[in-house]
Amino acid sequence: MLGTRKLLAVLAAAAIFATGFTAAGPAAPAEAAVPTTIPLTITNSSGRTDPVYIYNLGTLLTTGQQGWADANGTFHAWPAGGNPPTPAPDASIAGPANGQSKTIRMPK
Repeated sequence: MLGTRKLLAVLAAAAIFATGFTAAGPAAPAEAAVPTTIPLTITNSSGRTDPVYIYNLGTLLTTGQQGWADANGTFHAWPAGGNPPTPAPDASIAGPANGQSKTIRMPK
């Protein structure tokens, strides 16, 4: 009975040691697992012939800065207000025509 306990203890220690070795190896940071931009496909099935525009607005999580992303996924900070008021930038992306699709990139 004592021999079985020792054997189990040795096996448990070996398992912990092996697992520790695996976990101690170089690990990629979690943010490396997510790509810089993510594709988003928009399909226009409205039946309308009018132009469609896409707005990709959001907040840069690393700084809290509000802004927009262009079709390639590049983030642009929203300009600070001013006196006289600062005009808003054209953040629109030309969308797809009726029956068409367009893929834009969204920053993470």
